[in-house]
Amino acid sequence: MKNTYFVLLTMVFILQASVGWAQRFDRERFGKNRVQHKELQWFYYSSNNFEVYYYDQGMNNARMAIDFLESEFDRLTQSIGYVAYTKPKIFIYNSPEEILQSNLNLNKDEYTIDGQTFFSRLLGEVAFPGNWEDFKRDLIYVTSKVIIEEMLYGSSIVDAFQSNLVNRFPDWYVDGAAMYLAHGWSREMDDYIRHYFKREGQKVRLYKLKEREAALVGQSIWNFIGERYGKRYISSILNLSRINRNEEASIANTIGMDYKNVMTQWQTFYTSVNKPVFDVFKAVKESAVIAETSDRQYGAITDIKFSPDSKHLAYVINNGGRYRVQVRELATERETTLYTGGSVSKDQPVNTTSPVIAWRDTLNLAIATFRGGVTTLRQRAIDGSSNDKIYLRNITQITHMDYNASGRNIVMSVISAGKSDIYTLNARGQGRRVTNDVFDNLTPMWLNDSTIIFSSNQVDLPDSVLTRTPDANKLPGYFNLWKADVDSVVTFERLTNVNYRNVRPMRLNSDNILYLSDQSGITNLNRMSVASAVSSQVSALNKSIEVFDYSSQLNRVAYAVRDGNKARLVYELIRMRISLHLLHLGCNWRKPNS
Repeated sequence: MKNTYFVLLTMVFILQASVGWAQRFDRERFGKNRVQHKELQWFYYSSNNFEVYYYDQGMNNARMAIDFLESEFDRLTQSIGYVAYTKPKIFIYNSPEEILQSNLNLNKDEYTIDGQTFFSRLLGEVAFPGNWEDFKRDLIYVTSKVIIEEMLYGSSIVDAFQSNLVNRFPDWYVDGAAMYLAHGWSREMDDYIRHYFKREGQKVRLYKLKEREAALVGQSIWNFIGERYGKRYISSILNLSRINRNEEASIANTIGMDYKNVMTQWQTFYTSVNKPVFDVFKAVKESAVIAETSDRQYGAITDIKFSPDSKHLAYVINNGGRYRVQVRELATERETTLYTGGSVSKDQPVNTTSPVIAWRDTLNLAIATFRGGVTTLRQRAIDGSSNDKIYLRNITQITHMDYNASGRNIVMSVISAGKSDIYTLNARGQGRRVTNDVFDNLTPMWLNDSTIIFSSNQVDLPDSVLTRTPDANKLPGYFNLWKADVDSVVTFERLTNVNYRNVRPMRLNSDNILYLSDQSGITNLNRMSVASAVSSQVSALNKSIEVFDYSSQLNRVAYAVRDGNKARLVYELIRMRISLHLLHLGCNWRKPNS
């Protein structure tokens, strides 16, 4: 009798939760409580297998996104071994800043069992990050995770509740599988796992990892299984875990080997394959680290700029979403906090794309922020003598900016109308659009008052493809450097032509630039003559550089690298020559899979 009473009580609770969830979901799709700063009117495209929601100027990206997801549907369902009963619902935000306005996660249905809280919601949210290569990966990651969670936990709150009573799979298993389906092998994963084993040694703590770290380690495990045993094992393992509700037993039974032995093979695989990196590439000099984020949450150092007189170094440090703009006096090592913003929330992604900074002159630092739903360009004097700002309401987000030598003109890469383009803005507030195409145009800088160097994935495509909503599969994932002469008529010239990511050009002198390239498999500094277009690698770190700046007066470089959740700011002398065989080493020791 007691058992019958318990079952009836549980069924009533589940039914009430299901009704409440359905009612709240209908309101949240189009309701006012999804955003904080402005009311968004949501629309959606529906295809055979997906629903993609958008607002404002996101229509073209939504159209491209749903076509891209349909083109990936067969691969995803075959890799997972499961077809979703319900169409995954994907909400697209126009920038990483605007996704922070979502309060979708504030009304999750939660169940607490033995002190642990669980939830299930078969929809995903994705922000357009400013380039389509990363956007495609994010779309696949979010969609894969939705499908995998439906497969493991069911398509309704009732199923999810019952599944969670039995077992909740760890973050590395689910998030890692989704990351693997989105990226296969990736530079970020390889960077992380290379130093994870060096840092942890033989002590692998899979079940203590959370969020980004768990996803990257999990991605490396699935990548190892695919490389060593074949990709067909991925779907077999996932489907077996539906039945036995145990990830370790699913891996062991599918591969036919004890789980601990599989984990030993995984560790040996990455340790041996990365040995040449530690033998040839160099480690970051610990004594040169001048700042770092907390390792308790995901952090980043997102922008770095030397002042024109090289007396100060400004940088943006982000701890779990809360950021500070710091100015360091290099002679005395004293630091001042010039600006703060952001917030920490476990229910929101960490935005590491904002703010961005640029020195207007030796005294004034410009800070591009997003406050109150409006993109704002602020100017702060480092001595506190002045404080000014202008609102740029037609720009969704500024992702990079640079002043020319006179401080009268600024060049910016911005997200606007769902695209990334280059704009200039003069001291009188007059703007000029430099690029206007379907490609992603990023990280511009002034070489001189009439020449801009920037990074773009532009390639020659037939006119039939260059529509308002081109096939996203036609847009390449590699970026090359371009030169734009912006006198009376804008003209363009390609400076590099490789299938790698060449980004973040920075002026060295009137003819030479530094930039970041992942040609060696690890993102390092390269130098190029603009006149001859000849490049050479000038750093050989065993960790990828994320952002950097260089002072010719000091012959020093400041750069940020990642160490797990922690980001570190390094300030040191730089040598401009390095053995050219490093340019090809990465291609020999690592072959990315698609």
